[in-house]
Amino acid sequence: AVARLAAGRLIHPTSRHQLALAGFYVAIGMACSMSFLISSFEKSVTDWLTHRLRADIFVSTVGFQGSDQDERMPARLLDEIAADPAIRAMDRFRLVDTTINDMPTGLGGMSFDLLGSFQELLWIQPPDPQTEIPDGTIVGYANENLARRAGISVGQTVRIATPVGERLVTISGIHADYARDNGLLMVDLTYLEEWFGIQSYDTAAIFLDTNTPALEFKEQLQERYHGLAIRDNPELMKTALGIFEQTFAVTKALQLIGILVA
Repeated sequence: AVARLAAGRLIHPTSRHQLALAGFYVAIGMACSMSFLISSFEKSVTDWLTHRLRADIFVSTVGFQGSDQDERMPARLLDEIAADPAIRAMDRFRLVDTTINDMPTGLGGMSFDLLGSFQELLWIQPPDPQTEIPDGTIVGYANENLARRAGISVGQTVRIATPVGERLVTISGIHADYARDNGLLMVDLTYLEEWFGIQSYDTAAIFLDTNTPALEFKEQLQERYHGLAIRDNPELMKTALGIFEQTFAVTKALQLIGILVA
């Protein structure tokens, strides 16, 4: 009798029932949309990390967080490490804050001669190999965020403020980057060293000989340099993905709340 009475209320649905059903669909739709959004972004971040974290060993100072006040690794220390015969290549990275076309943003330096062999960027619009670059032209790669904020595209020239005066850089490609919210322009490290007088570096990516076990080499570096944070590739990838999971943990709670409300 109770079931028949309950079912009887649904024979002629009122606006009250229609509103409840609409709310149910909206709540489920929001939960599904959040799930699709997080899954899509997680795949994008994973692809980006796979492209950027290609080295065997990653080195920075202990406690380095990217702040201007953080201690960095001096050039002489990295030169000493790079002299090890087990190392095939080392890519040093440094990031500085500057302005591009009078807009605050980040300027990063890496070894462009390693691109395509040891290092790689996640290209949105890769450089055109058939485009002839005039002698003396300084090329740079803007990330997607910078390209949208500044309204720049491949082939355009931007003005960079440096301690030695303004420098002109031609945008040769657009790449994906999820580390800087206010934009990032990559140039060859030699220019960054010349313009800003850089003698210390944020991080260093080490590419080992194929016959050298990464874990064993990491332990040797840790014994020799106690002031450095030294991570191998699987460890750093796990740490990076763990940070991503922590960042989006609240969205998973919101998904559960949305389903419960529905």
